[in-house]
This record gives sequence, C-alpha cells and structure tokens, in this order.
Amino acid sequence: MEDKSTHGIPDLLSYKSANHIEMTKLKPMDGQSQSTTANSEVKSASFICKLKEIVPKAATPERQLCLKWSLWILIAIAYHAYFVAAVVKDYKRALALIVLTAIGWYLFLYYRLCKVYCTPKISATLGKSLCFSASEALARKNGQMDSMLFLGRPIHSYSGIVAIVLLLLMVSESPRKVNWRPVLTGLGLQFLIGFIVMRWPSGALAFQWVANQIVTFLQYSEEGAKFVYGFLVTPPNICGMYPVFIFSVLQVILYFAAFVSLLYYLGVIQASMTPFAWFMQKLLGTTAAESLNAVAAIFLGISESPLLIKPYLTKLTNSELFAIMCSGYGSVSGSLFAAYVSFGACPTYILSASVMSAPASLACAKLVMPELEESQLKQAEHMKLQKSEHKNILEAISNGACDGIMIIAQIAANLIVFISMLSFLNATISWLGHMVDIEDLSFEKILGYVFFPIAFLMGVSTATDMAERVAETTIVAELLGTKVVLNEFIAYQRMSQYIQSNKLSPHSQMMATYSLCSFANFGTIGIMLGALGTLCPEKKTVLTQYALKALLAGGATSLITASWAGIFVEQPTFCEPLIPKNCWNITAGLNM
Repeated sequence: MEDKSTHGIPDLLSYKSANHIEMTKLKPMDGQSQSTTANSEVKSASFICKLKEIVPKAATPERQLCLKWSLWILIAIAYHAYFVAAVVKDYKRALALIVLTAIGWYLFLYYRLCKVYCTPKISATLGKSLCFSASEALARKNGQMDSMLFLGRPIHSYSGIVAIVLLLLMVSESPRKVNWRPVLTGLGLQFLIGFIVMRWPSGALAFQWVANQIVTFLQYSEEGAKFVYGFLVTPPNICGMYPVFIFSVLQVILYFAAFVSLLYYLGVIQASMTPFAWFMQKLLGTTAAESLNAVAAIFLGISESPLLIKPYLTKLTNSELFAIMCSGYGSVSGSLFAAYVSFGACPTYILSASVMSAPASLACAKLVMPELEESQLKQAEHMKLQKSEHKNILEAISNGACDGIMIIAQIAANLIVFISMLSFLNATISWLGHMVDIEDLSFEKILGYVFFPIAFLMGVSTATDMAERVAETTIVAELLGTKVVLNEFIAYQRMSQYIQSNKLSPHSQMMATYSLCSFANFGTIGIMLGALGTLCPEKKTVLTQYALKALLAGGATSLITASWAGIFVEQPTFCEPLIPKNCWNITAGLNM
C-alpha cells in the first residue's frame, strides 16, 4: 500500500509514473516494446520507493511544537547570555536593556503564570494588596510623609481638588447612587503615582530617565524629515528663522503613528496594556472594557484607543461608554509628545500627566455617571482584544504612516482656521472695547476672568506679592480658557510666548503644563462623536446626550492632576521652548 503521509516530490513522481502508464496503454506495442516498457516501469517504481525513503515524513503537531519551543529556548539562552555580558561590562550603559528585559519578564510571568494559575479569589485581592504594600513601603521609606505633604505646601491645591470633586458631584446624574470605591481608589492611585514620580527621589529619577528615552526615540524622526524637506527642518541659524512647524515638529506624528501600528500588528500593544488594565480593574472595581481603554488612552489618541475594544462597544452600559469618552478627553496622544515639548512643556510633566490621568479619568467618570446597570464585561477574561487587520509588517508600517498624514492634515487645518478666527475675534473685541474706552480687551482676557476662580483655587502661583500672584493666575486662567474653547495646541503655543517674555514662574509653568495636558475642548467633541459614532452607531444617542458632561469630567481630570503636582513638587523644572540660540542677527549686519 502506498504511504499517504509523504508529500512533495514522491507524490509528483507517482502521478507522472501513473500518467505515463496510462499513455502507454493507448499505443499498440510489440513484444519487445512491452518487455522494455515493463522493465522501465519496474525501475521507475524502485526509484520512487527509494526517493520516498529519503524524503522525511510530515512533522506531527507534537514534533512541530517541540521544534518551536526548542527554537524559542535557544533564542532566550542567546539573549540572556548577551544580556549578562552587557550588564557585566557596564551596567549603567545597559540600563535601557535592563528595563526592557524586566518588562519582558513581567509580561511573560503575567501571561504564562499569573493569568493561567491565579484563582479568581487571588486575582480579586492581588491588586489591592500590591497597591497597599507599595503605599506602606513608600511611607516607611520616606518616614516623614506627613510633614512633606502637609507642612508648608499651598493650601490652594487641596482646596482645588475638593472644589473640583464637589463640582462634579453637583452635575452627577445620580449623586446618591455614586459608588465611592472607584472614585476614592482612583484618586488614591493617582496620588500614589504622583508621589512616586514627583516626590520620591528614586521614582523621579526613573521617570526622568524614561521621559529622556522617549524624547531621544522621537528625535530620530528628524533624519527622515531632513532627507525629505531639507533646510525647512533645520534652517540656517539666523535670528527670526525657525523650522517650519508642519515640516519639523509635526513629522514626529508620522514616525510615531507608524511605530504604534507596527507594535499593534505584532500584538505588543495588546499584550502590554492588558496587565495594567487588569490591575486597575481589580483595584478600582471598574469593568474590563473601561479599564483597558483608560490604559490605552495614555499613549494612543482619542479615536485610536476605542479600537482595542471595538467588538464590545455595542455591549457597553451608559456608564461604561461615558467612562470611555472621559478617558479620551482626559488624555493626550503620545504622537503629540514632541510637539508639546517644543512649546516649552517639560517632558517629565507631559509623561507623568498622561499616566496619572488614567485612574483619575475613571474616578471622575464614575462620579458624574455612576453605574446603574449590569455590565456584560466585568472580567478581562470576557474580552478578546481586536487584532490588526494588516497582512505583514511592511503594510502595518505603511498604513500607520498614512494614518499619521491624516492627523497632521487635521492639526494643520485646525491651527490655520482657529488662529485666524482668534485674531479676527480679538480685533473685534478690541474695537468694541475701544468704543467705551476699555483698552487692551481681548478674548483671552475674558476667558481669564471666567477661569480665574478655579485657577486661583488650584494655587497656580506661589508668588508672595499679591499683584504678581494675580497676574500669573490670570495668565494661566487665560491659557485654560484658550484650551477649552479652542484646543490645547494653541494654548501651549501661547504658553511658549509667555515663557519667552518671562511672565511665568517655573511653578506657574508647571501648573499650566499639567492643566493643559488633555483633549478636553469643544473641537474634540466632533472627533469623539465621529469616532465612536462610526464604531457603534447604535449608541449615537447616548454619545450626544452626555458629550458635554464627559468633556467636563475629562477637563477636571487634568486639573486634579495639576493640583497634585502643586502639592508634591517643591522645586519645579524650568523648560524653555525649542528656539535656536546664539543666532546671527542679519538685520543688525545690514544696518552697519
């Protein structure tokens, strides 16, 4: 009997041999021809049998699995040998390698051990235990936590947090049915993260290192931009000649969007975010969908993070959908990191604000929109993350870059339109004020008066002179109003002008940076409704009904983060806009 387990050449030869026999039957043959044909057939059959013995049989599933694990083990051994050699030679130089290896081991242990063998009871209590243990360790480590937090710190920052929470409670859909566990635990987790990255020296150094690595990584986008646009990216060092914004800073979006698309195709985004979402779910008591979206919003954009839970959007309760909207409004996209830094926002502030906003956005969402329904997605096990639709790595990178082009076009169009309309509005308001002898009246000044109370309660200025404090508070209030009515891009651009004219102290600059670090503005309402409305048209009524309240809760998230920064940071860092220095004054040379 013929061996059916063989493939490839033997089957092909068998087919040809059989075909040859059929063809010979059609021709009349004499005795000698028949004898010759029979001998050739015997030789062909003998050759085929020997060839079948040489060609290996198809690997069984067990053998394939064994080969796969053997290959992975060899790769792991080779990598760890390289890792040990790098650490032994210079552990400081290998710090980035140590961090990446630690992250890899964390993901491996989570997916291969904790997620498989942890019982539901262990999973339910592990998040709380980790958080409380970390809090206790930090308190013991620093010893004087009470004195550091409550002695000599601005009382305004505490009053700002209380005022914001009370305001959200006043606009809550069901104030008496608020579940205070996610609210208090979310604010507590935000407090813990802020203490680690702002107050604890080791945590602050680690976070500063991470921020520097991100800046270094994003700077590689300049190489591609220089090749394509030339001197538009790096113009001559002449005073008044700056890099063209859309050809320099915004090109980082292309680079970052392509990289995120690559990580999404490889499954790194899904794998790395799930453990953190699981931790927040167990600690805060929120559901799997809203927890995962909150973590994804740290680095992804307002319209990209919901894609991770696209198949489950129609199953969400109103409270879960509200939390997803709030997380989008309360965060910023990682692709805009370099753009904000170019305006004078400190990298550490932007990164810490993004991380701290994740639990705070859930806390604010559950305060405004308490959960009154039974969720279908309580546990992470009920969800299967959306996979990339790209066919290969090159397609993922290319499509990611194309998506980045659309983002750049939207940003450029909005900046042109809004700045032009703002100039027209300021001219109109100034003309109206001049008619009644009110000079220097502008739209920003009006917004400054509107947002002055909340800025004052947050303690955005620590100046001892009251006139100086009022002036700085008014400027930050103007920036807050500009951000809400227009967008955070224009607000950061205005902040860079105030920094250059020395109108903001390092403390006020820090408070403004944290306060502006969110997408909570009227312009993003259209983006949010368009993105979520396309993904789940069945929920469009709910989206439009609660859009403004979600905007309020998302904006409150960044204000609470700024208030914590005002409490924790004693010596703020002064960061300057990325403007060339020691330039050649060509005008002075011509006048000589």
